[in-house]
Amino acid sequence: MNRTVWQVLGIAQRLLDDRKFKEAAKALGEIDPESISPEEKAFYCLIRVECGLLLGDYATEEYLNRGLQYYREKQDDENFARAKLLQGWKLAAQTQYFEAREALTEAGAAYRKCKSEAGQARVFARLGYVYLQLGDLETAENYLRRSGHYYEQQQDYSRLGIVLMSLATNSITCGYIQKGLTVLREIGPNLPLLSDLDQGNFYSTISVPTALIGDFTQAYRAINKATEIMENYPREKARCLFKLGRILLLDDNPTKAEAAFWEGLRIVTKINPASAQSYKRYLAEVYLELGKYEDASEHLIEAMKLAEDMTDRSEIAQCHRVKALLFLEKSQDAEARDEFREALEIFSRINHRLYLAVTRYQAAKSGLFPTGERHALLYLAREYFESEKLVPYIEKVKLASLTDVAVPRRTVQSEAKPPVFVAVNSEVKRLLDLARQAARSDIAILLTGPTGTGKDLLAEYIHYYSGRSGRFIAVNSAAIPENMIEAELFGYSRGAYTGADREKTGLIEEAHNGTLYLNEIADSSPVFQAKLLDALERKAIRRLGENTERQIAFRLIAATNHNIEEMVADGRFRIDLYHRISEIGINLLTLAERPDDIPELVRHFLAANDVSFDPEKNHRELEAIYASFRGRIWPGNVRQLKSEVARLTLMTKGDIRRMPAALAQYGPNTNVREHLAAILERTGWNRRETARLLGINEITVRRWIKKHNLTAPGN
Repeated sequence: MNRTVWQVLGIAQRLLDDRKFKEAAKALGEIDPESISPEEKAFYCLIRVECGLLLGDYATEEYLNRGLQYYREKQDDENFARAKLLQGWKLAAQTQYFEAREALTEAGAAYRKCKSEAGQARVFARLGYVYLQLGDLETAENYLRRSGHYYEQQQDYSRLGIVLMSLATNSITCGYIQKGLTVLREIGPNLPLLSDLDQGNFYSTISVPTALIGDFTQAYRAINKATEIMENYPREKARCLFKLGRILLLDDNPTKAEAAFWEGLRIVTKINPASAQSYKRYLAEVYLELGKYEDASEHLIEAMKLAEDMTDRSEIAQCHRVKALLFLEKSQDAEARDEFREALEIFSRINHRLYLAVTRYQAAKSGLFPTGERHALLYLAREYFESEKLVPYIEKVKLASLTDVAVPRRTVQSEAKPPVFVAVNSEVKRLLDLARQAARSDIAILLTGPTGTGKDLLAEYIHYYSGRSGRFIAVNSAAIPENMIEAELFGYSRGAYTGADREKTGLIEEAHNGTLYLNEIADSSPVFQAKLLDALERKAIRRLGENTERQIAFRLIAATNHNIEEMVADGRFRIDLYHRISEIGINLLTLAERPDDIPELVRHFLAANDVSFDPEKNHRELEAIYASFRGRIWPGNVRQLKSEVARLTLMTKGDIRRMPAALAQYGPNTNVREHLAAILERTGWNRRETARLLGINEITVRRWIKKHNLTAPGN
C-alpha cells in the first residue's frame, strides 16, 4: 500500500508522541527528503531532529536550520516555536546553556503568541533542565512544577511522570536527596501508566539515592530492573551501568565497580565519545581505591580534558576533587590542598551540596588544613550528611576525629531567620561560603574592607551559623575611654571603686558561649590591645574587685576599615594581637567591585522599605533604577546604596512608577570620570588617599584612571 508523504509524517509523529523513537525514525526512512515539497520537508526536518535528540544523535544542524528558516519566513508561530524548542534542547545537550536559555525563551514566547499551553509545558520542562545546569535550582523547580501542573490538569500521567522525574533528578543532582526521593514517590501510583522506557528511567533514577540512604538491597534491585528494561536502548543502558558502578563504589566494592564503568564506557564511546568524562573520572576514582595510581592519573587527565571541552563545571570540580586525592597519595601536599580548594569553590558556586560535603569531608580527613579549618569542614560535612540521612557517609565521618568540633547548638526560636547578605557576585559568594565553613569552629576571624561594605552584617551572619547558644556582643573598640577599659571589658563587683554601687558583667563575659565582635579594632588604644591579648591568651577574665578568675569561652570576630598589616609593619598595632585575631581573614569587596550585585541589592532594599513591585510588570522601571545606580560612585558602598533607596522611597511615596523620573530629576548623577578627576586633583594624585576617600581599593583607582584616560599634571 502506497502512503502519501503526509501520511508517513503523521505516523512518525504519532510514534514520537507515544515515545517509540526508533519506530518513528524507521518510519521516516520511507521518505526521500530531496524529492518532497518545501512544506513537507520542513515538517520532516522537525520530526527528524526530535528523533535524533531522543536517540542521542546531535548531528542534525542542517535539518534544524532548514526548519527554522522555513517557519520563520512563513510566520508559522507554532511550528517555529517547536523548531526553537528543538534548538534550545540541542544547545543544552551540547552544554551551551546560556544560548539554550535564549532559544527556549524565544520558543516560549512563540507558543504564548499562538496560545499553545502544551507547547509552553514542553518549554518549561526544558528550561527546568537548563536552569539546573546553571546552578539555579529554585528557578529550575519552578519551571518544572509549571510544566507538571499542565500535564496533571490534562490527566496526562505519563508526561507528568517524566516531568516529576526531571524534578527529582534536579533535586538529587543538587544534593537534596530526601526531597528527590519524595518527588519520586509521587510517581509511584502512576508508574504502570508510563512507557517501558520511562519505567526504566524511574528505576534508574531512584537507585543511587536509595543507595545513598543506605538501602543497598533496594538500590541493586532497582538498577538491575532498569538495566533489564534498557537492554534495547544502548545510551540508557550505559547510564544504568554508570549508576551501578556508583552504587558499588558506595558499597565499598571497587573491583566490581570497575567492571560496570568499563562496560558502560565501551557503550557510550560508540554513541557519543564527548560524554565519556564521568565514566573516566569514576574509573580514576576506582583506580585510586585499588592503588593503581598511574591508571588513575591517565584516566583523570582524559576526564578533565573532556570536561573542559564540554565546559561541564560539575565534572571539572569532580576532577579537581579526585586530583587532590591523587596528589595526596603521592605526598604532594601543597598541590593537593590547592585542588581541594578549587573543587570546594566550584561546588559551592554551582550549588552542588552532596559533593561539596564529600569534598569537605575528604579535605578535612586529608590533614592538610589548619586545625580550626579542618574542624569547620568536618562539622559542615557531617551536618549535611545527617540532614539528608546519608548512611554510608555518616558512617565514614564518624570514623574521623570530631573531638574538638562539638560546638553548643544554637538555641533560637524555630522562626529565627539568618541575616540576609545579598550575593550574586561569585567572589562574594565564595567569601560567604568561607564564612559559613569557619562559623562552626573556634577560629578567630578578621573582617577587613572600606566603610559600608557589610562587615557588621557579615559578623552577625557568622554568629548565626556558628551554632553557639550565647549572645552576639558588638563592641566599638575605639569608643571605650582608656580609664574605663578594664571595667567595660571585664566587669566589676560592687564596691570595686567609688561609685560602683552594683556589680556589672563585662563585655567579654557577656559573650560567653557566643560571639564577641570588636569593630574598629585597628583604632583601639595600646591599653585596650594589651588587655584583650591577655584575656585571649588565658581564656579567662577577672572582674575588678574580685580575686578569682572566670573561665570564658567565646568566638572572636574583629573588623577594621584600615590597612591593619601596614599598621603592624609601622608599629601602630601589636603584631602578637594581630596574629591572634586573624586566623582567617575575609576582605569584603567594595560596591564598585561587585556591580552585578546592584540589581539584587536594590530589590532587597525596596522590599525592606515596603515598596510593592512585580519584577516582570515593573521590569522597565527597575532597569532604569539599576542603570542610574550603576553609573555612580559609591564611597559609602552598600550602606550608601541602602540610604539612597530609602531616600528614593520617601521622595516617591513608595511608588516604583515614579522612581525613574525622580532619579533623573533629583538623584545625583555624578559623572564617574569627572568625580574621579576631582578627587585626584584634591589629593595631588595620591592614589592611596583617593582610594580611601572613594571607599574603594587602590587597584580599582588605577584601573579607573586607565579606563577614563586620565593623566596626572605634568605627564
